[in-house]
Amino acid sequence: MCVMLLAESSAAQSAVPSTDKNALRRVIDFVRETSDDNLRDVNRKLQRVLEETLTKNMHLQKVTCTGLHHLLVVDRKFL
Repeated sequence: MCVMLLAESSAAQSAVPSTDKNALRRVIDFVRETSDDNLRDVNRKLQRVLEETLTKNMHLQKVTCTGLHHLLVVDRKFL
């Protein structure tokens, strides 16, 4: 009886029309393309955030160095 069930299930699987297989392939390809586009979009946004953060850090470093230089000059005048 188990052998008959296995034979029936494998026969049912081989009876899947090729159009259904093609439809499934199109869905899989669509999902892959969509995820690639999403990944590119996320990478662009992350790169933009990174560039903005680096620019802000460079500005803060410049301000900090200028402030420290000013403090050193003022301290020397009082010594």
